[in-house]
Amino acid sequence: LRLAGSLPLLASATELRLLPPSEASFGSRPVSPCSPCSPVSSIGSPKFEPMPDLPHGGPLRLLLVRHAQSANKARRVGQPADADPGLTDLGFEEADELANKMVSMFSECRPDELPLVVSSPMRRCLLTIYPTVRRLPFEPGSCLCRGDCYEFGCAGLAKPGTPWDVIAGNFPEFEPTSFGPKGSWDYRGANDKETGTEFRTRGLRVAQWLQSPQVRRAGAVIFMIHQTVADLLCQILVDGTDANWEYGELQYRLRNASITELFLQPSGRVTFGVTNSGTHLQGAPRR
Repeated sequence: LRLAGSLPLLASATELRLLPPSEASFGSRPVSPCSPCSPVSSIGSPKFEPMPDLPHGGPLRLLLVRHAQSANKARRVGQPADADPGLTDLGFEEADELANKMVSMFSECRPDELPLVVSSPMRRCLLTIYPTVRRLPFEPGSCLCRGDCYEFGCAGLAKPGTPWDVIAGNFPEFEPTSFGPKGSWDYRGANDKETGTEFRTRGLRVAQWLQSPQVRRAGAVIFMIHQTVADLLCQILVDGTDANWEYGELQYRLRNASITELFLQPSGRVTFGVTNSGTHLQGAPRR
């Protein structure tokens, strides 16, 4: 099975063993089968139905990518954290190394075969994926900035987030989705700062969106997000529930600029490819 031109699909452990090591997207780690994607949540359970209309017969390939090192990691003693930081020098290096990986994976694809790119509205995510966006010939409308994919607790009634017009001025290749009427991030709660329950509800909405026609048509998605968002999505999609998510208690760790690969099967099942892969990164130890 192949998706997006000549790229191999790591759809099962059996199929992976048939691929030469040089063709495997991230190495030779087997794909692990997981439970059907039918979340049972203490908040609300979206229905994940079979998707027989996926391109090439499926599966939908989802690359969860964490942003590179945040500029808040380099702030001076006593310096307050930036609400929407950029990247450190190391972070920019990690973004370039990630772009090298993405180009090596997708360089043989036609523009209409490239993945859908989806990013958090936060600067550290947009800056991490930006070298990839500049180096591959993405078609208009294939790079989205989702206003509901920000880090846990980074929006609320008192924290509207960086407005879309500012984001658009810095990242013109992206189109907005899930922003508020005044360009604010998509916060739907009633607190000055997002709560854990509100975050889990937001994660369920994002997981449900992954079954939308827009995503199905793409066949593959590069999802540039945060550690907490990636962890919650893995729990919803793979474990079938958001109920066990707790801030700081990670079940699916993802290092800076690293990749976890998920496959949403046409049957409605979700399987892992590689997890927390940073083999494309060079130099300093990674977090």
